[in-house]
Amino acid sequence: FDEAAKPYKGHSDFFSWLREDYTRRRDVLAGSLAAAGFGVALPKGGFFIVADTSKFAVPEKFLSETTAAAPVMTRDWAFCRYLAIEHGVAAIPPSAFYSPETKALAKNMARFAFCKTDESLTAADERLKLFADKAAKQ
Repeated sequence: FDEAAKPYKGHSDFFSWLREDYTRRRDVLAGSLAAAGFGVALPKGGFFIVADTSKFAVPEKFLSETTAAAPVMTRDWAFCRYLAIEHGVAAIPPSAFYSPETKALAKNMARFAFCKTDESLTAADERLKLFADKAAKQ
């Protein structure tokens, strides 16, 4: 920890720089999600943003498919599969962390990681814009 406590890239220490860097990444992704129409819960820590997906329709083919990971397809799982397969943006279905009897609580949510490179965040922003445009036309 001695090295991390030394000044780093114009900050008092490595941890100050790291906090600022991840806050910036969080804000970039939160802005992209909000601009695309997601409701965003801005976290104060961690590496994930939970977003409200309720304003977006999920195509029936994704709702009716099952997978080994989701033998009973939930809306959040279907939405995340749709977003990844059709739009190239990966999100995590929060119901994966819920007990069977509470999975429905996460039906309109998706979990997005911002511990990504700037290039990945820029690509996600571009893809989310295309997703939002397509969603607006439906």
